[in-house]
Amino acid sequence: MDDVDLELGLLDQVPVGVVITDRKGTIARWNRAAAELFGWRAAEVLGRPVRGLATSGDDEEALLALIVRAAAGEALEGEVTLCDREGRTRCVALRMSPLYGRSSQVAGVIVALLTATSAKASARAAEVGARIAEARRDAGLTQQVLATELGVTRRSVQAYEAGAVIPYRRLDRLGELLDRAPSWLLTGLAPDGTAAAPVRELRDELRDALHEELIAVFSELGASSEQLRRAEVALIAGRRTR
Repeated sequence: MDDVDLELGLLDQVPVGVVITDRKGTIARWNRAAAELFGWRAAEVLGRPVRGLATSGDDEEALLALIVRAAAGEALEGEVTLCDREGRTRCVALRMSPLYGRSSQVAGVIVALLTATSAKASARAAEVGARIAEARRDAGLTQQVLATELGVTRRSVQAYEAGAVIPYRRLDRLGELLDRAPSWLLTGLAPDGTAAAPVRELRDELRDALHEELIAVFSELGASSEQLRRAEVALIAGRRTR
C-alpha cells in the first residue's frame, strides 16, 4: 500500500468530516464522513474550490479567509453555513490547521467539519492532539522524526495533532517516545486520576530525594565537611551520567 492509499484509508476511519485543500482552497482529499455529511462522493468534489460549499457570499468570503490564514501557518476555528447536495443548509464549526509538506513548507490545509453530533467527539480528539503536540515539542522532536519512530507518515502525525483522529493503537508507543503515560495523552490524567507528570520529572524528583537522604546518612556517620563535599560531588556526577 503506498502513502496515498494509506492516507486515504486513515482519513476514512475518522468519524468527522475531513477535507484537505491546497493553499488556494481547492479540494484535494474528501473523506467518507464528509461524503456522508454533504452527499457528494469524493470524485464529484476533488478539484473544486471548497468555498463552493458556502450558501452565501458572506459565508464564502469567511471560508476563504479562514483558508488563507491556515495556509499562512495559523491553526484556527470558525463557523459558517454550508449547503449539502440536496440544498439543505447547516451551521458547521470548522477547525483548520496548516498541512506541511516534506520541505517543511505549508502545502495545504486540513479542515475538520464539526456538526452538533460530532462536536463532542471531535473536541476530545482535539484535546488529545494538543497533548501529543505539547509532549512532542517538550521532547524536542519534529513531526517527521516522530512519524519515523512510529512507522507512519508525517501527515498521520499532523492528523493526530490536529485532532482529526485519536491514535488509540499507537498510544503506548507514543508514551514511550514522548516520555508521557498513555493515560495522560488520552485523558490528561495519570492512572490514579491525578495530573500526570512526565516520567523524566518523576525520575529527577526521586534522584533529588535520594541525594538528600544519602547526604543525611553521611552526616549521621560523622563524615568530615571535606568527605561530605566529595560525596556530594560524586552524587551529582552520577546523576549527570544517567
